Amino acid sequence: MRTIIGALILVFFLASCGSHTIADPAGLTEPKKTPDSIASENAEKVVQIVYGWQLYDTTYNEIWQEYVSVVDSATKKKYFSALYFRNAEGKVEPYLNLKKNLKQGNPIAISSTSCTGFVVSDDGYIVTTSSANSGWNDAYHFPESAFPGSLVSFENGKRKITNGMVKPEDVIGWVPTHATMMGGHNIATGQITGRNTFLDVLFAGSALHRPVFSSKTSSDHDISIVKVDVPEALNPVALKDSFEVQPAMEVVVSGYAPAQKSDSVVIDTRVPINDAAPVPKISTGNINKIISASSDSLFNGAFGDIYTLSMSPKDDSNNGAPVFSAYGDVIGIFNQGTDGKGNKIPFVIPIKYAIGFKGK
Repeated sequence: MRTIIGALILVFFLASCGSHTIADPAGLTEPKKTPDSIASENAEKVVQIVYGWQLYDTTYNEIWQEYVSVVDSATKKKYFSALYFRNAEGKVEPYLNLKKNLKQGNPIAISSTSCTGFVVSDDGYIVTTSSANSGWNDAYHFPESAFPGSLVSFENGKRKITNGMVKPEDVIGWVPTHATMMGGHNIATGQITGRNTFLDVLFAGSALHRPVFSSKTSSDHDISIVKVDVPEALNPVALKDSFEVQPAMEVVVSGYAPAQKSDSVVIDTRVPINDAAPVPKISTGNINKIISASSDSLFNGAFGDIYTLSMSPKDDSNNGAPVFSAYGDVIGIFNQGTDGKGNKIPFVIPIKYAIGFKGK
């Protein structure tokens, strides 16, 4: 997931998806609905999206984090330790290189994880988070095997390795495409990219993986739209851009609990999280704050409004889940950012950034 600042400095204008347009239905539905009725009415409209990805250079050579063999000073046992270094700003980054140049290493990749999406058209368009098809642009979650890591420094042109120096909290928020060095040499922005190893959609109550055959990601906001081929018309959610959002307003989030990421990475192999038919869960909460586009706070919304949430119990829905008003209309997209300490902060991206989009 992007850091909270990275996720909130964006404004959404979704690029080409043909001439398809999402309409904004008029009028509110009265009276208010219960969370259970909202969940029941929309169960088939909320989907689980499972995916994996791998990091590459611009010529599609695999990029790995280098590991070295070290001996534990206390137990005298040999183990493999991940390498890191401090960049020019003093921040810790993984020590990267091309797979073909390494003796030991682990790919910068996610074998299998998930997010949530929701149907917005009868012909298979689904709105979700940008993590689904550009996870390499989000904060990376390192496997447990990457810690404690060893720190690389250079003295008189020679590489020096200090073991056991790097902990998980030292690399919170690191984004793969923001790497500044590879193979011991500085690199410019744009020299690292990524691609999905698979990207599938599962509808509630079905274990059938439907491959995504087209997708677009906003360059301005944490939103994507994916398209699946469906044999019959789908029933989309009701979108409500004109709903007047107020602090303390009740909301319902319907989504899938985050799937566990594998500690071992499988490259270019379709790896479903499990074969069970997914079932969305509901969480309730309230709008906490409305952060305007002109805000100068930590949640800087300089390029778009957002709504922060208070959830009880603590919400564990996946990013990309629809956020419903008490009337059953989708008013936003659930997301979670992180503060500088890695604590999750739930918030809502207003649905206005996904309504009325057209191809250029």
